[in-house]
Amino acid sequence: MRTFIELYLNEKNYMLILKNTVFNTVVLKFLSLSLFLLSQSGKANDGVFYASGGNLIPLHETKIALSKEVLKFYVKDFNNLYVDVYFEFYNPDEEKKLIIGFVTPPANGDISEFEEQHPNINNFTVLVNNQKLRFKVKQLKETSFKTDMSINAVDYVYYFEVFFKKGLNIIKHTYNYKASSSIEIYREFNYQLTTGKRWANKRIDNFELQIHLDNGIFYIPSSLNKINKKLEWKIKGSGVFKQGTEKPFIDYGTIPYKFIHLNSGYVYFNETNFAPDYDFNFGENAWHSYSYKWCNNSDSCSANKLLSKIAPYCNLKPDYEMSQNTLDDFTGNELKLLKNYFYALRGYKFKTKIIFDFYSNFFWYVPIEALTENAIKLSASEQEFIKKISDYEKFKSKK
Repeated sequence: MRTFIELYLNEKNYMLILKNTVFNTVVLKFLSLSLFLLSQSGKANDGVFYASGGNLIPLHETKIALSKEVLKFYVKDFNNLYVDVYFEFYNPDEEKKLIIGFVTPPANGDISEFEEQHPNINNFTVLVNNQKLRFKVKQLKETSFKTDMSINAVDYVYYFEVFFKKGLNIIKHTYNYKASSSIEIYREFNYQLTTGKRWANKRIDNFELQIHLDNGIFYIPSSLNKINKKLEWKIKGSGVFKQGTEKPFIDYGTIPYKFIHLNSGYVYFNETNFAPDYDFNFGENAWHSYSYKWCNNSDSCSANKLLSKIAPYCNLKPDYEMSQNTLDDFTGNELKLLKNYFYALRGYKFKTKIIFDFYSNFFWYVPIEALTENAIKLSASEQEFIKKISDYEKFKSKK
Protein backbone atom coordinates (compact mmCIF):
# COMPACT_ATOMS: atom_id res chain seq x y z
CA MET A 1 0.00 0.00 0.00
CA ARG A 2 1.33 3.45 -0.86
CA THR A 3 1.76 5.96 1.93
CA PHE A 4 -0.03 9.31 2.15
CA ILE A 5 3.23 11.15 1.32
CA GLU A 6 3.80 9.04 -1.78
CA LEU A 7 0.26 9.69 -2.95
CA TYR A 8 0.61 13.39 -2.29
CA LEU A 9 3.79 13.53 -4.39
CA ASN A 10 2.06 11.67 -7.22
CA GLU A 11 -0.83 14.09 -7.04
CA LYS A 12 1.56 17.04 -7.03
CA ASN A 13 3.42 15.73 -10.07
CA TYR A 14 0.15 14.99 -11.82
CA MET A 15 -1.06 18.54 -11.33
CA LEU A 16 2.27 19.95 -12.52
CA ILE A 17 1.98 17.97 -15.74
CA LEU A 18 -1.52 19.41 -16.22
CA LYS A 19 -0.50 22.97 -15.43
CA ASN A 20 -2.52 25.61 -17.29
CA THR A 21 -5.32 23.14 -18.01
CA VAL A 22 -8.82 23.06 -16.55
CA PHE A 23 -7.68 20.41 -14.05
CA ASN A 24 -5.63 22.83 -12.00
CA THR A 25 -8.82 24.30 -10.54
CA VAL A 26 -9.06 21.35 -8.13
CA VAL A 27 -8.16 22.64 -4.64
CA LEU A 28 -6.19 20.83 -1.93
CA LYS A 29 -9.09 20.75 0.55
CA PHE A 30 -10.53 17.92 -1.57
CA LEU A 31 -7.20 16.14 -1.91
CA SER A 32 -8.14 12.97 -0.04
CA LEU A 33 -10.90 11.90 -2.41
CA SER A 34 -8.88 12.99 -5.43
CA LEU A 35 -6.03 10.79 -4.30
CA PHE A 36 -8.31 7.82 -3.86
CA LEU A 37 -9.60 8.14 -7.39
CA LEU A 38 -6.13 8.65 -8.84
CA SER A 39 -4.84 5.56 -7.09
CA GLN A 40 -7.63 3.55 -8.70
CA SER A 41 -7.31 4.73 -12.28
CA GLY A 42 -4.11 6.68 -12.67
CA LYS A 43 -5.85 9.38 -14.70
CA ALA A 44 -9.28 10.03 -13.19
CA ASN A 45 -9.89 13.14 -11.13
CA ASP A 46 -12.91 13.73 -8.95
CA GLY A 47 -13.05 17.31 -10.21
CA VAL A 48 -13.88 16.15 -13.72
CA PHE A 49 -17.37 15.27 -14.86
CA TYR A 50 -18.76 14.63 -18.31
CA ALA A 51 -22.07 14.81 -20.07
CA SER A 52 -23.55 13.93 -23.42
CA GLY A 53 -26.91 14.83 -24.85
CA GLY A 54 -27.68 17.07 -21.93
CA ASN A 55 -27.30 14.89 -18.87
CA LEU A 56 -24.57 15.56 -16.32
CA ILE A 57 -22.17 12.64 -15.95
CA PRO A 58 -19.61 12.07 -13.23
CA LEU A 59 -16.74 9.92 -14.43
CA HIS A 60 -16.95 7.89 -11.20
CA GLU A 61 -18.85 9.47 -8.30
CA THR A 62 -19.10 7.58 -5.02
CA LYS A 63 -20.59 10.23 -2.73
CA ILE A 64 -22.97 12.63 -4.48
CA ALA A 65 -26.37 11.13 -5.34
CA LEU A 66 -28.79 12.24 -8.05
CA SER A 67 -31.99 12.32 -6.03
CA LYS A 68 -34.34 13.99 -8.51
CA GLU A 69 -34.52 14.96 -12.18
CA VAL A 70 -37.33 16.68 -14.06
CA LEU A 71 -36.57 16.69 -17.78
CA LYS A 72 -38.75 18.73 -20.15
CA PHE A 73 -38.56 18.75 -23.94
CA TYR A 74 -40.35 21.39 -26.02
CA VAL A 75 -40.55 20.89 -29.80
CA LYS A 76 -40.39 24.35 -31.40
CA ASP A 77 -40.61 25.48 -35.03
CA PHE A 78 -40.75 21.90 -36.26
CA ASN A 79 -37.10 20.86 -35.92
CA ASN A 80 -35.89 22.74 -32.83
CA LEU A 81 -35.88 21.32 -29.33
CA TYR A 82 -35.79 23.40 -26.16
CA VAL A 83 -34.43 21.35 -23.26
CA ASP A 84 -35.15 22.29 -19.64
CA VAL A 85 -33.59 20.11 -16.93
CA TYR A 86 -33.99 20.36 -13.16
CA PHE A 87 -31.58 18.31 -11.01
CA GLU A 88 -31.45 17.74 -7.27
CA PHE A 89 -28.15 16.35 -5.98
CA TYR A 90 -27.42 15.31 -2.41
CA ASN A 91 -23.90 15.70 -1.08
CA PRO A 92 -23.43 13.94 2.30
CA ASP A 93 -19.92 15.36 2.83
CA GLU A 94 -18.36 18.78 3.08
CA GLU A 95 -18.36 21.24 0.20
CA LYS A 96 -16.66 20.04 -2.98
CA LYS A 97 -15.47 22.05 -5.94
CA LEU A 98 -15.93 20.13 -9.18
CA ILE A 99 -15.79 20.73 -12.91
CA ILE A 100 -18.91 19.78 -14.79
CA GLY A 101 -18.80 19.15 -18.53
CA PHE A 102 -21.47 18.95 -21.21
CA VAL A 103 -20.41 17.28 -24.46
CA THR A 104 -22.10 17.78 -27.82
CA PRO A 105 -21.00 16.93 -31.38
CA PRO A 106 -20.36 19.70 -33.92
CA ALA A 107 -23.08 20.68 -36.33
CA ASN A 108 -23.22 18.50 -39.43
CA GLY A 109 -25.34 17.72 -42.46
CA ASP A 110 -26.47 20.11 -45.19
CA ILE A 111 -24.83 23.19 -43.66
CA SER A 112 -22.08 25.69 -44.46
CA GLU A 113 -18.40 25.27 -43.54
CA PHE A 114 -18.82 28.04 -40.99
CA GLU A 115 -21.67 26.18 -39.28
CA GLU A 116 -19.58 23.00 -39.19
CA GLN A 117 -17.07 24.77 -36.96
CA HIS A 118 -19.61 25.25 -34.18
CA PRO A 119 -21.66 23.04 -31.86
CA ASN A 120 -25.27 22.47 -32.81
CA ILE A 121 -26.47 24.12 -29.59
CA ASN A 122 -27.44 27.63 -28.55
CA ASN A 123 -28.81 29.55 -25.56
CA PHE A 124 -26.87 27.36 -23.14
CA THR A 125 -27.49 28.33 -19.48
CA VAL A 126 -26.63 26.82 -16.10
CA LEU A 127 -27.86 27.84 -12.64
CA VAL A 128 -26.43 26.18 -9.53
CA ASN A 129 -28.29 26.92 -6.30
CA ASN A 130 -29.85 29.96 -8.03
CA GLN A 131 -26.48 31.32 -9.19
CA LYS A 132 -25.92 31.70 -12.93
CA LEU A 133 -22.55 30.28 -13.90
CA ARG A 134 -20.11 31.27 -16.59
CA PHE A 135 -18.88 28.52 -18.86
CA LYS A 136 -16.24 27.88 -21.51
CA VAL A 137 -16.58 26.01 -24.79
CA LYS A 138 -13.76 24.06 -26.47
CA GLN A 139 -13.39 21.03 -28.65
CA LEU A 140 -12.47 17.98 -26.60
CA LYS A 141 -9.11 17.73 -28.38
CA GLU A 142 -8.27 21.22 -27.09
CA THR A 143 -8.70 20.17 -23.45
CA SER A 144 -7.06 17.55 -21.24
CA PHE A 145 -10.35 15.89 -20.34
CA LYS A 146 -10.22 12.11 -20.25
CA THR A 147 -13.28 9.88 -20.32
CA ASP A 148 -14.29 6.25 -20.58
CA MET A 149 -17.18 7.23 -22.86
CA SER A 150 -17.32 7.15 -26.64
CA ILE A 151 -16.66 10.83 -27.30
CA ASN A 152 -14.91 12.15 -30.40
CA ALA A 153 -11.99 14.55 -30.31
CA VAL A 154 -13.94 17.06 -32.41
CA ASP A 155 -16.91 17.08 -30.03
CA TYR A 156 -17.42 20.31 -28.12
CA VAL A 157 -17.39 20.44 -24.34
CA TYR A 158 -19.08 23.18 -22.33
CA TYR A 159 -17.48 23.21 -18.90
CA PHE A 160 -17.93 25.17 -15.69
CA GLU A 161 -17.00 24.99 -12.01
CA VAL A 162 -19.60 23.94 -9.43
CA PHE A 163 -19.43 24.16 -5.64
CA PHE A 164 -21.48 21.26 -4.28
CA LYS A 165 -22.34 22.37 -0.77
CA LYS A 166 -23.16 19.84 1.92
CA GLY A 167 -26.76 18.65 1.61
CA LEU A 168 -29.17 19.53 -1.21
CA ASN A 169 -27.87 21.15 -4.41
CA ILE A 170 -30.10 22.28 -7.26
CA ILE A 171 -28.86 22.61 -10.84
CA LYS A 172 -31.06 24.05 -13.60
CA HIS A 173 -29.89 23.66 -17.15
CA THR A 174 -31.40 24.85 -20.46
CA TYR A 175 -30.41 24.95 -24.11
CA ASN A 176 -31.75 24.62 -27.67
CA TYR A 177 -30.64 22.34 -30.46
CA LYS A 178 -31.79 21.27 -33.91
CA ALA A 179 -33.14 17.85 -34.78
CA SER A 180 -31.31 15.42 -37.01
CA SER A 181 -33.09 14.32 -40.18
CA SER A 182 -32.75 12.07 -43.20
CA ILE A 183 -34.72 10.79 -46.16
CA GLU A 184 -36.64 8.50 -43.80
CA ILE A 185 -36.97 10.86 -40.82
CA TYR A 186 -38.51 14.32 -40.77
CA ARG A 187 -36.94 14.97 -37.37
CA GLU A 188 -35.34 13.05 -34.55
CA PHE A 189 -34.23 14.16 -31.09
CA ASN A 190 -31.77 12.27 -28.89
CA TYR A 191 -30.85 12.51 -25.22
CA GLN A 192 -28.54 10.43 -23.05
CA LEU A 193 -30.37 9.10 -19.97
CA THR A 194 -28.19 6.16 -18.96
CA THR A 195 -25.66 8.50 -17.38
CA GLY A 196 -27.95 8.84 -14.37
CA LYS A 197 -26.60 5.49 -13.17
CA ARG A 198 -23.08 6.92 -12.80
CA TRP A 199 -23.90 8.84 -9.64
CA ALA A 200 -23.41 7.41 -6.15
CA ASN A 201 -26.92 5.91 -5.91
CA LYS A 202 -26.58 4.36 -9.43
CA ARG A 203 -30.04 5.56 -10.37
CA ILE A 204 -32.28 8.63 -10.32
CA ASP A 205 -34.39 8.35 -7.17
CA ASN A 206 -37.28 10.37 -8.61
CA PHE A 207 -37.51 10.98 -12.34
CA GLU A 208 -40.07 12.75 -14.51
CA LEU A 209 -39.95 13.23 -18.27
CA GLN A 210 -42.28 15.57 -20.17
CA ILE A 211 -42.39 15.92 -23.96
CA HIS A 212 -44.28 18.97 -25.20
CA LEU A 213 -44.90 17.95 -28.80
CA ASP A 214 -46.37 19.87 -31.70
CA ASN A 215 -49.20 18.31 -33.73
CA GLY A 216 -47.02 15.85 -35.60
CA ILE A 217 -47.24 12.05 -35.38
CA PHE A 218 -44.32 10.90 -33.23
CA TYR A 219 -42.68 7.70 -32.09
CA ILE A 220 -41.55 7.47 -28.45
CA PRO A 221 -39.99 4.49 -26.60
CA SER A 222 -42.37 2.24 -24.67
CA SER A 223 -39.49 0.86 -22.60
CA LEU A 224 -35.92 1.83 -21.74
CA ASN A 225 -34.60 -1.33 -20.08
CA LYS A 226 -33.50 -4.78 -21.17
CA ILE A 227 -36.49 -6.60 -19.65
CA ASN A 228 -38.90 -4.34 -21.58
CA LYS A 229 -40.62 -2.98 -18.50
CA LYS A 230 -43.24 -0.62 -19.90
CA LEU A 231 -43.04 3.09 -19.30
CA GLU A 232 -46.33 4.40 -17.90
CA TRP A 233 -46.84 7.18 -20.42
CA LYS A 234 -49.77 9.53 -19.78
CA ILE A 235 -51.23 12.41 -21.76
CA LYS A 236 -51.92 15.78 -20.17
CA GLY A 237 -54.30 17.38 -22.63
CA SER A 238 -55.84 15.90 -25.78
CA GLY A 239 -54.23 13.12 -27.78
CA VAL A 240 -54.01 9.40 -28.48
CA PHE A 241 -51.56 6.48 -28.51
CA LYS A 242 -51.63 3.91 -31.28
CA GLN A 243 -52.52 0.50 -29.85
CA GLY A 244 -49.64 -1.89 -29.31
CA THR A 245 -45.93 -1.35 -29.83
CA GLU A 246 -43.62 -1.70 -32.79
CA LYS A 247 -40.13 -0.92 -33.98
CA PRO A 248 -39.68 2.08 -36.28
CA PHE A 249 -38.02 1.71 -39.64
CA ILE A 250 -34.56 2.32 -38.15
CA ASP A 251 -33.24 -0.52 -36.00
CA TYR A 252 -32.66 0.68 -32.45
CA GLY A 253 -31.88 -2.77 -31.14
CA THR A 254 -34.58 -4.28 -28.99
CA ILE A 255 -36.29 -1.06 -27.88
CA PRO A 256 -40.05 -1.17 -28.55
CA TYR A 257 -41.73 2.08 -29.59
CA LYS A 258 -45.19 3.58 -29.45
CA PHE A 259 -46.78 6.06 -31.80
CA ILE A 260 -48.48 9.12 -30.35
CA HIS A 261 -50.28 12.20 -31.59
CA LEU A 262 -51.28 15.21 -29.51
CA ASN A 263 -53.91 17.78 -30.35
CA SER A 264 -52.74 19.77 -27.33
CA GLY A 265 -50.78 19.39 -24.10
CA TYR A 266 -47.88 17.03 -23.45
CA VAL A 267 -47.00 13.40 -22.76
CA TYR A 268 -45.13 12.38 -19.61
CA PHE A 269 -44.16 9.60 -17.20
CA ASN A 270 -42.88 9.44 -13.62
CA GLU A 271 -40.72 6.69 -12.18
CA THR A 272 -38.89 6.09 -8.91
CA ASN A 273 -35.48 4.38 -8.75
CA PHE A 274 -35.09 5.04 -12.48
CA ALA A 275 -32.07 3.24 -13.97
CA PRO A 276 -32.48 3.01 -17.78
CA ASP A 277 -30.41 0.62 -19.87
CA TYR A 278 -30.99 2.58 -23.09
CA ASP A 279 -30.78 6.23 -24.01
CA PHE A 280 -33.79 8.20 -25.19
CA ASN A 281 -34.84 9.26 -28.66
CA PHE A 282 -38.09 10.31 -30.26
CA GLY A 283 -39.11 11.76 -33.59
CA GLU A 284 -41.35 11.62 -36.63
CA ASN A 285 -41.14 9.33 -39.65
CA ALA A 286 -41.09 10.64 -43.20
CA TRP A 287 -44.58 9.54 -44.17
CA HIS A 288 -43.95 9.09 -47.89
CA SER A 289 -42.47 5.69 -46.99
CA TYR A 290 -44.24 4.80 -43.75
CA SER A 291 -47.75 6.22 -43.95
CA TYR A 292 -49.20 2.72 -43.34
CA LYS A 293 -48.15 3.18 -39.71
CA TRP A 294 -50.98 5.74 -39.44
CA CYS A 295 -53.58 3.03 -39.90
CA ASN A 296 -55.77 1.51 -37.22
CA ASN A 297 -54.22 -1.92 -37.88
CA SER A 298 -56.48 -2.28 -40.92
CA ASP A 299 -55.30 -4.10 -44.06
CA SER A 300 -57.63 -2.08 -46.27
CA CYS A 301 -56.19 1.14 -44.86
CA SER A 302 -52.60 0.00 -45.34
CA ALA A 303 -53.29 -0.87 -48.97
CA ASN A 304 -55.00 2.46 -49.66
CA LYS A 305 -53.34 3.93 -52.76
CA LEU A 306 -54.75 7.38 -51.98
CA LEU A 307 -52.94 7.35 -48.65
CA SER A 308 -49.63 6.65 -50.39
CA LYS A 309 -50.31 9.42 -52.88
CA ILE A 310 -51.06 12.09 -50.30
CA ALA A 311 -48.58 11.12 -47.56
CA PRO A 312 -45.46 12.70 -49.15
CA TYR A 313 -47.07 16.13 -48.66
CA CYS A 314 -48.31 15.48 -45.12
CA ASN A 315 -45.71 17.40 -43.23
CA LEU A 316 -46.07 20.17 -40.65
CA LYS A 317 -43.34 21.98 -42.57
CA PRO A 318 -44.72 21.39 -46.08
CA ASP A 319 -43.09 22.11 -49.39
CA TYR A 320 -45.49 24.68 -50.83
CA GLU A 321 -43.42 25.06 -54.03
CA MET A 322 -45.49 22.36 -55.72
CA SER A 323 -45.37 22.57 -59.50
CA GLN A 324 -48.49 22.68 -61.63
CA ASN A 325 -47.57 19.27 -63.05
CA THR A 326 -47.59 17.86 -59.51
CA LEU A 327 -50.98 19.41 -58.77
CA ASP A 328 -52.35 18.13 -62.09
CA ASP A 329 -51.88 14.59 -60.75
CA PHE A 330 -54.51 15.14 -58.04
CA THR A 331 -58.28 15.06 -58.46
CA GLY A 332 -60.48 17.73 -56.91
CA ASN A 333 -61.40 15.50 -53.94
CA GLU A 334 -57.76 14.54 -53.38
CA LEU A 335 -56.80 18.21 -53.20
CA LYS A 336 -59.53 18.75 -50.59
CA LEU A 337 -58.11 15.95 -48.49
CA LEU A 338 -54.60 17.34 -48.81
CA LYS A 339 -55.62 20.88 -47.82
CA ASN A 340 -57.44 19.61 -44.74
CA TYR A 341 -54.58 17.50 -43.37
CA PHE A 342 -53.46 20.31 -41.09
CA TYR A 343 -56.97 20.72 -39.68
CA ALA A 344 -57.26 16.96 -39.15
CA LEU A 345 -54.05 17.02 -37.09
CA ARG A 346 -55.56 19.63 -34.76
CA GLY A 347 -58.74 17.58 -34.27
CA TYR A 348 -61.24 19.47 -36.40
CA LYS A 349 -64.44 17.46 -36.87
CA PHE A 350 -65.19 17.60 -40.59
CA LYS A 351 -68.75 18.00 -41.81
CA THR A 352 -67.88 16.80 -45.31
CA LYS A 353 -68.26 13.01 -45.32
CA ILE A 354 -65.44 12.19 -47.75
CA ILE A 355 -62.93 14.11 -45.63
CA PHE A 356 -64.20 12.76 -42.31
CA ASP A 357 -64.25 9.15 -43.56
CA PHE A 358 -60.73 9.39 -44.99
CA TYR A 359 -59.08 10.73 -41.84
CA SER A 360 -61.07 8.41 -39.59
CA ASN A 361 -58.90 5.57 -40.97
CA PHE A 362 -55.96 6.83 -38.93
CA PHE A 363 -55.22 6.27 -35.24
CA TRP A 364 -54.11 9.87 -34.79
CA TYR A 365 -57.35 11.52 -35.91
CA VAL A 366 -59.12 12.59 -32.71
CA PRO A 367 -62.02 14.92 -33.59
CA ILE A 368 -62.99 17.51 -30.98
CA GLU A 369 -66.66 18.47 -31.01
CA ALA A 370 -66.29 22.04 -29.81
CA LEU A 371 -63.29 22.95 -31.96
CA THR A 372 -64.03 25.57 -34.62
CA GLU A 373 -62.07 26.26 -37.77
CA ASN A 374 -61.32 29.83 -36.63
CA ALA A 375 -59.79 28.53 -33.39
CA ILE A 376 -57.12 26.58 -35.30
CA LYS A 377 -53.86 28.47 -35.78
CA LEU A 378 -51.82 27.26 -38.73
CA SER A 379 -48.15 28.05 -39.30
CA ALA A 380 -47.06 30.39 -42.08
CA SER A 381 -45.78 27.50 -44.20
CA GLU A 382 -49.04 25.57 -43.77
CA GLN A 383 -51.05 28.60 -44.82
CA GLU A 384 -48.80 29.11 -47.83
CA PHE A 385 -49.19 25.46 -48.81
CA ILE A 386 -52.99 25.67 -48.63
CA LYS A 387 -52.98 28.93 -50.58
CA LYS A 388 -50.89 27.29 -53.31
CA ILE A 389 -53.55 24.58 -53.73
CA SER A 390 -56.45 27.04 -53.51
CA ASP A 391 -54.91 29.26 -56.20
CA TYR A 392 -54.50 26.20 -58.41
CA GLU A 393 -58.15 25.21 -57.85
CA LYS A 394 -59.29 28.71 -58.87
CA PHE A 395 -57.09 28.57 -61.94
CA LYS A 396 -58.54 25.19 -62.99
CA SER A 397 -62.13 26.33 -62.42
CA LYS A 398 -61.66 29.17 -64.91
CA LYS A 399 -60.41 26.94 -67.71
